[in-house]
Amino acid sequence: GEKAEEVFVTGVRLAREAIRRHALETEKKEPPRLVAGSLGPYGAALCDGSEYTGWYGREKTTAQLASFHRPRLRALLREPPDLVAFETIPCMNEAQAVISLVAEQEWAETLPPVWIAFACRDGRSLSSGESFADAVRLVASSPSVVAVGINCTHPDHISDLLAEATQVLASLDNPPILLTYANSGEPWVQRDDGTWGWCGGGDFRKNLR
Repeated sequence: GEKAEEVFVTGVRLAREAIRRHALETEKKEPPRLVAGSLGPYGAALCDGSEYTGWYGREKTTAQLASFHRPRLRALLREPPDLVAFETIPCMNEAQAVISLVAEQEWAETLPPVWIAFACRDGRSLSSGESFADAVRLVASSPSVVAVGINCTHPDHISDLLAEATQVLASLDNPPILLTYANSGEPWVQRDDGTWGWCGGGDFRKNLR
């Protein structure tokens, strides 16, 4: 809605102002700071943890998922960030929807570079159970995608997933950047009362090297 669009616009402007103020206050020479606009998966809008299973990839068509993302991307581009981040994508069908969407003529002249980050359930698979390597191969084929990787995934799986992605990208002439930002290590599980939620105290520190 209109309020959500204003949040996008205000968020980008505030981030740019923070960058400007930081540049005035620091004397060190630093790399340029970029603003990324985040767009989450269809599953997050269902508010039932579907982004951690990706079940809807078997029931929703690519066109339906693209239709979900289109107005959100349009709203974000009212005040274009430096990057557009499609995050926590749990299934191949939604990845295909994003790739089709960013290729549309509507934003051929205005779309910033895109990164796509996947949610995975183990060291080889998306949350849906589909091949992470196949997902990387799919999105790396898009000229709009400058980075691909993993987010909202248990830290124990990251090394194996990075190895999978590296093997895929090594065969490409101009591969996208590989990125990752894991979660804290808490599992998303079904509780005794039948509800789902984050359980346990994840220890992210043990995965740091």
